[in-house]
Amino acid sequence: MKSWLSFFALYMLCCGMYGKQTQVFYCDSPTGKKYHFSKKCPGLQKCTHVIRQTNILDAKNMKLTECLIEKK
Repeated sequence: MKSWLSFFALYMLCCGMYGKQTQVFYCDSPTGKKYHFSKKCPGLQKCTHVIRQTNILDAKNMKLTECLIEKK
């Protein structure tokens, strides 16, 4: 049982469930549809509302998509 718990804890850390998630930025406006990896992205500089920070999973859950300017 103890080895199973150790394996489970290690698995969760490796999979990022408790690890640091990628932080992104988005314009909190009614028309905002993109998230940005950099707060200095030219696409985000057009924002006239509040710029907020969240993790990438929450951004995707908000139906935001990756900025095309920063597309890797």
